[in-house]
Formats: sequence, structure tokens, C-alpha cells
Amino acid sequence: EFLPCSRSTRTPRAPSVAELVLRGLNLTGALPAAPLALLRRLRALDLSANALSGELPCSLPRSLVSLDLSRNALTGAVPTCLPSSLPALRTLNLSANLLRLPLSPRLSFPARLGALDLSRNAISGAVPPRIVADPDASTLLLLDLSHNRFSGEIPAGITTIRSLQGLFLSDNQLSGEIPPGIGNLTYLQVLDLSNNRLSGAVPAGLAGCFQLLYLRLGGNRLSGALRPELDTLDSLKVLDLSNNKISGEIPLPLAGCRSLEVVDLSGNQISGELSSAVEKWLSLRFLSLAGNQLSGQLPDWMFSFPLLQWLDLSGNKFVGFIPDGGFNVSAVLNGGGGQGIPSNGVLPPQLFVSASVDIISWQLGLEYDLQATTGIDLSRNELHGEIPEGLV
Repeated sequence: EFLPCSRSTRTPRAPSVAELVLRGLNLTGALPAAPLALLRRLRALDLSANALSGELPCSLPRSLVSLDLSRNALTGAVPTCLPSSLPALRTLNLSANLLRLPLSPRLSFPARLGALDLSRNAISGAVPPRIVADPDASTLLLLDLSHNRFSGEIPAGITTIRSLQGLFLSDNQLSGEIPPGIGNLTYLQVLDLSNNRLSGAVPAGLAGCFQLLYLRLGGNRLSGALRPELDTLDSLKVLDLSNNKISGEIPLPLAGCRSLEVVDLSGNQISGELSSAVEKWLSLRFLSLAGNQLSGQLPDWMFSFPLLQWLDLSGNKFVGFIPDGGFNVSAVLNGGGGQGIPSNGVLPPQLFVSASVDIISWQLGLEYDLQATTGIDLSRNELHGEIPEGLV
């Protein structure tokens, strides 16, 4: 005998999935927005490293705190409705997709967003003037818009997001001067504006970013002299001003940058003799002053850096003899196990800086990887005499 059935009038509960990770499963097709919207308690969604296509919807669960759709084939634009449809969002990663359309000037994220990564797309147009709605209340630590096709000037509004610790705008088509208010970003640890079309001088206001670890301004059209005010950056590890139009001498106050490990000032118009400021950079692993107008004799201390892996002084106007001494100081140059990748040929050095936000500790994690050959390049100068035994 069957018991009578009664139909429940209660509304079915939404599935209580809090985290969904489907990374790297070769998923194809459009983002399944409608089924995902049913997961009303979903806090973390990771669909990265798939082959999802189509446009970004604005109907994802409003409960989302972390959304990673990087390394897919999403197209179109970042919809203006996205920030308001995800009010709880703390991290958004849309990097390495096929987004091409300009960002709306009205696109503005809530203050609670901590990390925004739109890098490695083909987004064109201007950077939105107010990318966070309330800069004073913002908790944004990381903003990465690198490797796109952004044009126009860097909006001054970015310099009002005082919470920023990592700002990546490299490999775009940005022009104009670096905003003078950049020194307002006193928590900034990495600033990468390399490979754009920026002009003008390196702003003295950068001295206000006294927590900077990585400063990359190479591949622009910057001019003027190196700023002695930068000596306040005593935590700076990486300084890249290569391939600009920097002129004048290396100022003595830069001796204060005692934490420098990677310095690339190549491809500029720096002149005069080698400043003794360089001698104080005792942690140097990589130094390139190639393609400048430096002159005079090489100082005796030039080869005495204990961690030195690569030294490039080629294409200058150095004269006299190569100093004989100090070559055995560096264990790296003497085969003691450098961190770079050794090579039988001379390959262009590459520097990779990566950043990530730990959403538990709410801290920015930074690291860099220097890939360079081990050696010394003194070619295309006016040196004479014998090659010292230490170099043979």
C-alpha cells in the first residue's frame, strides 16, 4: 500500500556552495551565468585557464567575494553594470582574455575592492578617471592594467587611491607626463609604467613613495636629470629607467639607495664620470649603464660587488686601463651559483615582477625573477692595455 503524497509549498533552498574551483579543465562555451546565479551563497568562483568565450554577464551571484576568469577567451568589454552587480567583491581577475572594447568612463568599483587585474587583454581607449568610487575609503591594493592598448594620459585620480601598493600600467600607449601627485601613494611598493610614451621629467614627488621596492619607467620618452630626491627610497631593490632620454650625471645622493639589487640605466644620455654613489650599492646583482655618454677611467671598485652577476658598461666613452682587482670578490661571477639562467650565448636580460594579494592576511605579495647571463661587457669604449688576469 502506498502512502499518500503531499506536495510541499516551501521554496527550495539555494545550494549552499561557498567556493567553486574549475580551473584548467578545458571548459568551452559561454559563461553559464544563469545556473551560477542560483548559487546565492557562493563567495569564490575560479574558472581560470579554460576556453570560455562570449561576453561578461552582470547576473553572477551577488555574494561573490573573489572572481577569477583569467586565461579564457572572453570578448567584448567590462560591463559598467559589473561593479554594482557584485557589491561584495574583493578581488577581480579578468587578465589574459580577449577583451578589446574601451572601458566606460563611468566604470567605477566600490571601495571594498582590493585587487583589480585586467592585464594582458587588448583594451583600448582611456583609463577611467575614477576607477574606484570613493578613493578616500578605498582598500584597493593592486591595480594591474598592463599589456593592453590604453592611450591618453594617466588620470590624476589614480594618485588619490592612497591604499595602492601595486600599480602596473606597463606596455600600453599612455602619453603625457607622470602625474606630479604620484607621491601621494605612500604605501606604494611597485610602480611599473614601462614601455609607454610618457614624457617629461622623472617627478621629484616619487620621493614620497618611500616604501617603493620596484620602480620601472624604462622604454618611455622621459628626459631631464636623475632626481637626487630619490635617495629617500632606501628600500628600493629594482630601478629601471632604461631607454629614455635621461641626461646629466648620476647624483651623489643616490648613494642612499643602499638596497638596490637591479639597476638598468642603459640607453640614455647620462654623462660624466662614474659616480661614487654606485659604490654604495653593495647588494647589486645586475648593473647596466650601456649606451650612455659616461667618460673617464673605470674606478678600482667597479668590479668589487660581492653578489654581482652581470655588469654592462658597453657603448660609452671610458678610457684608460681596465683596473686589475676585485674580480674574485663575486662568487656569482666566479661560478658560485647565481640565481639567473646561465647561457653559452649572451641573451638580453629579462626581469619579471609579479604581485598577488593574499585575501586572508590582506597583504600584497611581491617577488622578482632576474634572468640574465653571467658576465661583464666593456665593449665599444676607448679602453686600452691588457685584459687583467682576473677576467680571463
